[in-house]
Order: sequence, then structure tokens, then C-alpha cells
Amino acid sequence: MKNLIRGELKKFLHPLSHRIIIVFLLILPILLLLVFQYSDQHSKVLFDGKWVSLAEGKQSADEIRKDLAGTIDESWLSKAETMLNDAAESDLTQMDMKYQAISNAYWLGEYTYNNFEANKHNITTPDIIKADLEKNLPVYGPYEGWLMRMEAFKYCAIIYIISCLYLFSDLFNQEDAVGIMDMLKSSRMGRKPLAMAKITVAVTMGLAVGGLMYGILAVSSSFMLNLQGSDTTVMMFEGAFQIYNFTKINQQAFLLMMCGGLICTIIASFLSTVMKKPFASLAGSILFYAGPSLITIHFFNTTWNVLFPSSFLNFQALKQLMHFSWVQINTRFYHRTSAIALIWGVMLLLLIAGTFYMHCRNKKNYITKGWR
Repeated sequence: MKNLIRGELKKFLHPLSHRIIIVFLLILPILLLLVFQYSDQHSKVLFDGKWVSLAEGKQSADEIRKDLAGTIDESWLSKAETMLNDAAESDLTQMDMKYQAISNAYWLGEYTYNNFEANKHNITTPDIIKADLEKNLPVYGPYEGWLMRMEAFKYCAIIYIISCLYLFSDLFNQEDAVGIMDMLKSSRMGRKPLAMAKITVAVTMGLAVGGLMYGILAVSSSFMLNLQGSDTTVMMFEGAFQIYNFTKINQQAFLLMMCGGLICTIIASFLSTVMKKPFASLAGSILFYAGPSLITIHFFNTTWNVLFPSSFLNFQALKQLMHFSWVQINTRFYHRTSAIALIWGVMLLLLIAGTFYMHCRNKKNYITKGWR
């Protein structure tokens, strides 16, 4: 088995396109952070009546948030309200980034203060959410660096998942394309052991590339960005019951990314046993990934498409990562990754079993009993 796995690993890494994609995925986080920083340096905003770069404006806005950092209570609201009144009485316009930072801080804080205790004692709030609210306090603080990191993560995750579809879409049918699969199936090692080796390489390489990619993003962002306010929660509380800090949100995001990569890897592998042409299995995999975005049926579009990788990674900001719709689906599935792990865990087991069946089911007539 070790030799089979070693051989399949060499076969996977042999195509130049595979090696290029893997290297590209590993440097992508740094490239995205550099692009975002360059864009911020060359964009202008109005801050305190002066035109400055967007990067400088974000940094100054975070200094204001740093001054306001702390648990949301009556004293915090009083301080924020005083700052907002001072800003309103000055010559600052509503387009000024300084005014926007103070105004958003106050209104987000007031919303959180008014709803936090109410949600904890509301009889309609599920018990699992009440327990989570008991463990977390509403905290306000800086967050610009975390938003840029999550924006980079979003694109990294989407490109990583699409790359998994390409890398593993010919996992089983590459031998069919050159006409040697029937010969491989003529021995026991070419049936279940070969399928096990291929699945092992696919899962291992898919998760390894994703883990390395996220690790590079985590290390590079810690050096290139100002990641203050890791305990900030107010940004995630607006419009929903959930309250998480940035550290927990990043953990959830990482798990969603790895889950999406694993799902698409197994889907691509399964389709490569069903379709004889690599291009056909790649097309089928892409249709699976993009399907929810293409289908406009009301029921499907509003409920079940949240289970697809293209949907649960398509968030625009941190507060959209933990969405209220998961509570609507089932109150026991509060954490998003828990719901995905349960539903897709069962599906992945069925898909892996189906992959083994599709690969091993056809025994050609010329195979003698002695070879079986």
C-alpha cells in the first residue's frame, strides 16, 4: 500500500500545471495582502477635514476605536455619545471618515447594549445561543486589520476550492484517458487498494495545501497588518444573536475553508470515476460548485444552497460569516461548521463508498478467475 500511495503521489505531482497551481496557492495570501495595501495607499479619503490615503484613514479610525475599546456598558455609551456630539458640533461632514468612525461606534454600541440582555432573556432565543451569550461579553475595539485579513482569506478560500476541483478532477479517469485502466483492474491491487491510495493522496494533498495556505496567510498578515482588537465582538453582533470575537471567527473561517476543500476534492474524485473524460468530470465539478449561484428557484435559493461551498464561503464581511439562517435551519446547529460537518460528513462517507464502487464494479470478461 505504501508503494501505491507513493506512486500516486508522484503521479499527482508530475504534471507541471499541478506544481504551478500549488506554488501559486502558497504565495497567493502574500500577493493579496500586498495588492490590498497598495490599493489603500493610492486611494484617498477625507479624514478630519484633510485628504489622506485610505491606509492612513483606516489607521486613524482604528486609533479612535482603540480609545473606545472596552466592554459595552452605560459608561462606554456615555463616552461614545460625548464624542459623537463633539463631532456633530464640529465642522466635520458625514462623509468624513472620522465622523463615520465615531458615529458607527456609537450606533453599533447602542444597538448591542439594547439587545444583548434582551436576547439572553428572550423566551424565543434557543438555549444553546443563551449559553453562548453567557460566555461572551460585547466588546468594542479596533478591527481594520482583521477586516483586510478576512477579505484576503475570502479570495484565498474561493481560489483554493476551485483549484481542488481542477487538481483532482482527473484522479481516476487519467488512466482511462490513456487506455490502461482495464489492465490495472485486472489485478487486486488495481481495484480497492488503488482506489484507497488515490483517495488517500487526494485528501492528504488537498488538506495539506489548504493548511499551508492558511498558515502562510496567518503568519504574513501578523507581520504586514495591525491586528489589534482580537477580542472585538460588536461587529459580529449587529442583526443577529451570535457574538464572537475575531479570533473565534477566524477559527470558524479556517474550518469552513478546509471543509469546502475536502468536499470539492471528494466530489471531483467521485465524478472522475463516473465520467471517462477529465474535461467532463471537471465540468461536472464546477457545475456542483457554481450550481447554487446559477439556480434561481426560490426554495432552493433561500435554504438548501447554504450547504454548498460556493455559498458558505461567499461572505462580504465578518459579521456575515455567522449567519442567522443556521438557527432557522435547526436550533441545535448553532455553530455553522457543526451543521456542515454533520450533513457533509454523512455525504462524504457515501461519496467515498460510491467512488470505491464505481472504480471496482467493472471486471472485464478477459479477467480469469485466477487473477481475482
